[in-house]
Amino acid sequence: MKRILCALLALPGLTHAADIVLQNFPLHGKSFMLTRSQSVNAARDLVGWRWNYPIICSDKKLWSSFSVTPEYIQSFRPDAISEYFFGNPCLNISGSLVPDRGRYDILADYFGLSQTFISTVRLRPELRNALADFRFELGYGCFYFHAHAPVVWAKTQIHIAECVENNGLGQPFVPLYMDQGAVEPVVASFTQAVSQGAVYGQVTEPLLFGRFGCPATTTKLSEIQLALGYIIAERPHGWMSANLRASIPTGTRPDSRILFEPIVGNGHHWEFGVGFLGQGVLWQKDADKIISVWLEANVTHLFADKQCRSFDLCPIDNIPCDPNEFSGFGTRYVLTKEFDAEGNYANVSFPTINRTTLEANVTIGVQLDVALMFAFEYRNWAWDIGYDGWIRSRERISLDNCLPTNTLALKGIANVANGLGGPSMDTQSRATLHGDEFADQAAVIDANPPVFYNTAQLDLNSAATSRMITHKIFTHGNYSWARMNPCALQPFIGIGFEVEFEGNRPQDLQPNKGAVSQWGVWIKGGVGY
Repeated sequence: MKRILCALLALPGLTHAADIVLQNFPLHGKSFMLTRSQSVNAARDLVGWRWNYPIICSDKKLWSSFSVTPEYIQSFRPDAISEYFFGNPCLNISGSLVPDRGRYDILADYFGLSQTFISTVRLRPELRNALADFRFELGYGCFYFHAHAPVVWAKTQIHIAECVENNGLGQPFVPLYMDQGAVEPVVASFTQAVSQGAVYGQVTEPLLFGRFGCPATTTKLSEIQLALGYIIAERPHGWMSANLRASIPTGTRPDSRILFEPIVGNGHHWEFGVGFLGQGVLWQKDADKIISVWLEANVTHLFADKQCRSFDLCPIDNIPCDPNEFSGFGTRYVLTKEFDAEGNYANVSFPTINRTTLEANVTIGVQLDVALMFAFEYRNWAWDIGYDGWIRSRERISLDNCLPTNTLALKGIANVANGLGGPSMDTQSRATLHGDEFADQAAVIDANPPVFYNTAQLDLNSAATSRMITHKIFTHGNYSWARMNPCALQPFIGIGFEVEFEGNRPQDLQPNKGAVSQWGVWIKGGVGY
């Protein structure tokens, strides 16, 4: 009951917090999320520019336009992101000496926290983007070319609200467990442990990857999108065109040092595909009152790119892992022992993620972005409203590097020293993120240690972003100074708003629902001729 009250104190206004803490299932999730690229937004591309896109195939005229679209984007529904990474937005943390610790608590010992440590945390991930999208178009008759690329500032943070019931300071790790003698814990909160890492006893490396809790930012040019198209049909009340598309990666390449890392662009993939663009007039009165429908659809393939990803381990009795299960979730945070060439423990331990973060080749089969828009025009004014659907298939991963053989083994709650002044060979190959009570140490260590893990035990699915589906509604108001004079420069400016929701199947586990709900507001201005 104390821990439930603690959770409620840490989460003012969240009346369902107790129910969340009491959910009786193991944590599960992914170690990486590739969010939607800031360059991929058919809705933002479509609005506001059509008066500067003359369809005059037979006239063989040269025409062009240029626009700049500053936009601010922010995520909402943080619980859905928390559940993607952990399966639960509330986590219980407890040490191995806590009596009757929760079956699905995270073991505090792995993070340098005392064996008597107790806390409850609430996770609230947040994503923010600020960008300026530069777009240029050039056409001659039925042929056209366009290019655009946003300059993006991206920020991510997993906010942690933690209520510590017992920080365990002054209560050292028992002798032999982390070193020959007793070792004082060096951190007093889970927040500090996962954001900064810790070195203690024979744990000689801090957490190098998968950190979270502190804000992370990056600024860069997103991928440059190019399209070369041709107007394949033109009628008095409509037209359609097709184009070839490519994306040049200029954004950030994931390195997995941060669990929810800020990414500019599409993960540094080259893209190639096709697009469709068309318009039809639904109603018109005179030359200055028009209702029309617009459709843009772009489909691309994302080619292989080399990235760093952090992998969990498959349970030793279930290799390879079932891609629909997460039974090895979080093993990347379990402590690992390192052994020398003779198979002796080398008095060095560290978080498993420090070795299971490897270079991998990542491919995405298909990405589809479709926007359907209705445009209402009256003299120099226009109002757009529409729907945007986005789908990206799941990532395919193949390893580019391997783990060393007969060198790495899970420590779990096994000792590092044998009581005779030498190293302990004990390992716990079935250790989990939830850990075990220290009183059960003799029962859970391997019968014939050491039991090593190797490359075949890596769960590649644990670091692969799942299929993503989102639904977006958007609207935009626009004013053009010279709409009725197609031979003059046509400056225009407008303001728009979008709201995007994840749209995965209800029966999917949360780690297979990788999309982010977010809203954005933009100002789009430019000039065409």
